[in-house]
Amino acid sequence: MSPQGVDNSSNKSVVIQKCNPGTQNQEAKSSRWRNTLHRIMFLPMYLRTRIGLWNAARQLSLYSVTQLPAPLVKSYSTRNDEHGKWKSTISQGALSEVKIQNLQIAIDIISGAPTLSQRLIDMREELKNEVHDLLAANKLPQAHNQVTDKRIFSKIRKHPDSLGRRLTAAGISGRGWKEAITEQFVKSLHNKKWEPIEHTIEVDGFETLKSEQIPAAKMQINAESGTDVFPVSYNGNGVPAAMTKSSDHAVNLWTSSLASDTTGKVLFHGVRHGIHSAYGLEGEDRDHANLERVKESLLAALKLKPDLLQKALSNPEKPVHLDCTSTSLLTPDWIRSGDKNERKMLQEQVKAFETLPSDQPMRLDVIDGDGKRQTIQLTTRLLCFNFGVNIGAINPLLSWAVGGWSVSDSINKKGLEALIGEPDKEVTTSRSWVREYLEQSQILIDSMTASRANATPEECHKIDNDIAELKQKCKIIRQLEQQIRTIYRTRRHHHDHGEAYKMPSRILLLTYLLDGVPLSNCKSGKDRTGMLDVEVKFLAARCARDGRVPEAGAPLSDEDRLLFQTLLLHSGNLEIQEYNTGIQGYKTVCVNSITQRIGNKNVLREIQGGADAIAVDT
Repeated sequence: MSPQGVDNSSNKSVVIQKCNPGTQNQEAKSSRWRNTLHRIMFLPMYLRTRIGLWNAARQLSLYSVTQLPAPLVKSYSTRNDEHGKWKSTISQGALSEVKIQNLQIAIDIISGAPTLSQRLIDMREELKNEVHDLLAANKLPQAHNQVTDKRIFSKIRKHPDSLGRRLTAAGISGRGWKEAITEQFVKSLHNKKWEPIEHTIEVDGFETLKSEQIPAAKMQINAESGTDVFPVSYNGNGVPAAMTKSSDHAVNLWTSSLASDTTGKVLFHGVRHGIHSAYGLEGEDRDHANLERVKESLLAALKLKPDLLQKALSNPEKPVHLDCTSTSLLTPDWIRSGDKNERKMLQEQVKAFETLPSDQPMRLDVIDGDGKRQTIQLTTRLLCFNFGVNIGAINPLLSWAVGGWSVSDSINKKGLEALIGEPDKEVTTSRSWVREYLEQSQILIDSMTASRANATPEECHKIDNDIAELKQKCKIIRQLEQQIRTIYRTRRHHHDHGEAYKMPSRILLLTYLLDGVPLSNCKSGKDRTGMLDVEVKFLAARCARDGRVPEAGAPLSDEDRLLFQTLLLHSGNLEIQEYNTGIQGYKTVCVNSITQRIGNKNVLREIQGGADAIAVDT
């Protein structure tokens, strides 16, 4: 394994192990049974998803970016002027770039062949001509046009397979070339420089906001040094979600924040990542990789607390303390197996999060501002949660069978008991993070009130503002706690109910307001996690504007809907998807409540983008 976690397994010899024929047949039958059951149980979800995508694609001929709501047209144009060269997520040029990359990989495969027959030489020239034509077409104004034929998405998705067949027909023997092309495509994504993503959010009725996403490679104590904080450097690159054998790094690791662009006040921040389960590895290598991924996510969390990190570096022998929550969005059903088994992935991540802090204080290696390695000490309280949010988890007809809620809620109850105390009760006096914070806040309020006696008028004014701000924060905390308790007691998180992400978004925001750092993930860290990133920022902005927590699943006003649409397009999640797959677009838009909350088919189509053309399996 290379330092960056790139899969070099293709260069290794294959070892064939002998096994008992009876055992082999039994395992094959068991595997076939599981696959058959999987197909039967997921057929309704599959059909619904495909029908949803087909209906969206059917509208393409009527669609253009100019049909977005008027406030979005200008902001979307600005976003692409500043952050991308295509006017739409489904511009012809954006999709052509994926084909160009695949073609170049196929050309490299031919060039690396031991011997070059005339047939291979001719094919290489054909591929070069195809690249030339696509590059020329991408320079034309028409390259910005939206794709209007849904069949093109299918062709892009199947392009590696098509090239693989052409390579085989031309005489290149060996393993499946479709897989080889896809693997090289993932390596090309890894070798790109991953950069911070910033967007300004301007919507009437809200203060001007700034959404920021920082990749692991740019988590630096000293930006001038160019060195990230991790003991194995990212060297400016990223680790896309498809790098399932990454042993040194977490996959798709970012910090995310939303702040007032006027005052600089942070409304939310957290860490996001792909699953801490290196499911491309086995045995001890897999367990070790999972722990390394957890370490990196905790370092990323510390990076969001610069004063705390500096304190740890200044006195390495004295531990610092940080509270964290980990909120996953997996569907831990009992049917899927292999690299689709989200139940096993969740169990492995929870195990890693519980194993690492079992011996506290933890010792973590970090690269300081001078580029030197230091070992710091950290104590933490870390709570785990999981809430399925896809169709299989929240559809009333499917969730009982494939939602995996027995697995999720066994984890959730334990976490909620610590976070809010006795979640099955309407009222509780048990100890919890929330109660602890509120008690400490009241002590601070009493102390500040007493200090007014000897303060100047100017100092009194500041003290009064600080007291009012803390009281308002405590009010939001109490409302979040009560809503989380109600949702859990009524099991409304098991179904859509107008807001699929109602529970995880509230847990993330509550963790942040309690001065902890929330971590969130799905399998890849880009689609479900991207939608949660939008939802929690949407929730934080509304709480800041209204001074209260909106009711979960309540219909959106036109003003709120526009903010939701704007965050979906301008929060940086489309770019994170592109870093991971080469194409922008959410895979999550077929969930009922998301469609309803977006409320505009043109915005919906732009958000879906080229998701249906993605060949990389994440």
